[in-house]
Amino acid sequence: MEGIEKREHPPVPILNEWDKKVLEQGLPNIVKAMYKDFGNSLPDAIIFPDTSARPLFYTLNPIFKEISRDKGIPLPRCYFFAARRPSVWLGEYEKLRAKTIADMSDEERSALDPVQLKETIDTNEEMEGYLRGIQGMEDVIHIRRTLSYDDAGEMRRARSTMKTRAEEILTEETKRTQVSPKIAIIDDVASPDSHTVSEIRRAFGMRELPAYVVATYTDPHEDRELDGSITAGYIADLSTDVDDRNQSKQNVKFSYAGTDALGVNKFEDEEGAFLRKHAILIETENPEELSAEKRQLRSEMSAIGEKIAARIIRVLDGSAGFPDGQPVVGT
Repeated sequence: MEGIEKREHPPVPILNEWDKKVLEQGLPNIVKAMYKDFGNSLPDAIIFPDTSARPLFYTLNPIFKEISRDKGIPLPRCYFFAARRPSVWLGEYEKLRAKTIADMSDEERSALDPVQLKETIDTNEEMEGYLRGIQGMEDVIHIRRTLSYDDAGEMRRARSTMKTRAEEILTEETKRTQVSPKIAIIDDVASPDSHTVSEIRRAFGMRELPAYVVATYTDPHEDRELDGSITAGYIADLSTDVDDRNQSKQNVKFSYAGTDALGVNKFEDEEGAFLRKHAILIETENPEELSAEKRQLRSEMSAIGEKIAARIIRVLDGSAGFPDGQPVVGT
């Protein structure tokens, strides 16, 4: 109505206190570890697994800019990588299979054909063969057949897509740097299984591709720890140190995970098919078309990054300790 002043509602904060605490403590830890791992420098390229790790770009950008300015080193180029994890059954079977092969002697391995030596499970027939070896799995096999469940086939196709994306990044970075590029993975949260990191390493064909996660967690009811080749900046205890909004199915997540504030989705159709190699690039986005939630999350993440950037050089040089004594783990 005419004469009535339209009032703008203040933005609703997205990050909760647990989010902010973990970001402010975990990120300086992994940045310092990465800086040391890369010879007092930064990687040529950083891989952020889509979707929930994408907002880390906005927090790390001011941090990397400050390091680049102070140390006179190039900024890393950032890529978003659509990674898919295997199903629970598939992931456990492949982990067991990989361990069995690794524990064999050279003589035992030489007696096997290539199909028996591969660590991935690519067909339903292979998957059913595994399940038949477990007592009481007849009903599971029947249900899988009834539903035409093909997790092995879907994962095989997804891995092909991920490999293509990895090859594109390697080609681009080799052309840009004129040498074999130094690449690192940065994820937001990793479970002890760390399947996302494992799949990205597989796609790049690099088992030891450096990987860093802001947070991981321990569960007092389970005897599992994060892969020692992955560096985590913060360790959460599921029983005492997690906000209700940050816990889901015995996992830990940042409160924005899975929300519209991310601005991207998992790129799957209604039947769960893995469709695309990557989401829309940040450089091609129109800021005017972003929703209020997306703008708010990016603003909050950037503010935390600026706060960390103000002391990151002292952290790297050792004149400032880690916040609250929080350790770097996995190194």
